Amino acid sequence: MRLTIRVIPNARQEKLSAGKAYVKAKPVGGEANLAVIALVAKQYNVHKSDVRILRGKTSRMKVIEITSR
Repeated sequence: MRLTIRVIPNARQEKLSAGKAYVKAKPVGGEANLAVIALVAKQYNVHKSDVRILRGKTSRMKVIEITSR
């Protein structure tokens, strides 16, 4: 499954809603990307290793792929 998500870093709380991912992490050193992967994995009840960013590693708009085992 693929998702297109807009990431909002430095948010007060972490949540995933309406194509937006709000994460507390700052977009420095890939911290926000790791937080997005963890958030998506938790939301879809999969392992973090099953979630990867296909496009947008340095952008707010990301295409994320979720694979199942």
